[in-house]
Amino acid sequence: VFEIDDTKAWKSVLISATSYALGLFMISKSPWYLLPLAWAWTGTAVTGFFVIGHDCAHKSFSKNKLLEDIVGTLSFLPLIYPYEPWHF
Repeated sequence: VFEIDDTKAWKSVLISATSYALGLFMISKSPWYLLPLAWAWTGTAVTGFFVIGHDCAHKSFSKNKLLEDIVGTLSFLPLIYPYEPWHF
């Protein structure tokens, strides 16, 4: 449970990025009455980015610490929240 698994970590990045892209697509193409569903989908995907950034801040995403800082920073970008204060 407490071992760093690169496959599992990158799988969560792939799932969150794909879900976020799909959510943005749904928001842009959905009729007005389906927008709340698209918003909920996209919000859930953004929550996945928060979890990834949180793991990076706790140094539990990867054994490579520079990679963790890069992934943490990129995962917090859609949240419009800086990674460094969270990391600190």
